[in-house]
Amino acid sequence: MKYVIQFACCTALFCCCAPGLAGELGGAGLVPSHAKPAPLAAIMARAQLRGMRLREVRWDAVLKQNWAVLEDVEHPEYPLWSERMDTVGPVEVVGGTTVVARPVETVAPPKPYLALVHYGDRVRLWKTERNVRIEMSAIAEGSAAAGEEVKLRIPSSGVDGDTGWRVVGVVHGPGDVEMTQ
Repeated sequence: MKYVIQFACCTALFCCCAPGLAGELGGAGLVPSHAKPAPLAAIMARAQLRGMRLREVRWDAVLKQNWAVLEDVEHPEYPLWSERMDTVGPVEVVGGTTVVARPVETVAPPKPYLALVHYGDRVRLWKTERNVRIEMSAIAEGSAAAGEEVKLRIPSSGVDGDTGWRVVGVVHGPGDVEMTQ
């Protein structure tokens, strides 16, 4: 029982002191999750006190935050140290210490693909030229969204193995296709 209590005490002590110990030894940066991001000037000042320098600033696109990557000046073989920065958006390190902020690239979310015509659908195929408008029924041989081309088959009587005509059309709406050929 005595050894179990000693083991529990040592484990608790190690868990409490491990992040600070790793920082003092120059190991991988174990920063508590509740730590607030710091301005770059504060990070660089702390780094100089510990004998470290700014190696680069990395943009984490998933977490949408910047990380200052520091390295030990006297011992470059030591693992790198990372600290979360308070700036938002990608930044660029120029000349080792000068940091120039770049504008944040905003990427529009992808539009959902909404196919208005699906393979096997019976569609209304039409064509307008001068004073004539032709409409007929056709069967889609692919899927397409509005403004996209789709291959169509115009069924025939099926006599003598005739499978019909093949045409291409542009989708204007659900079941509504304009012939292009």
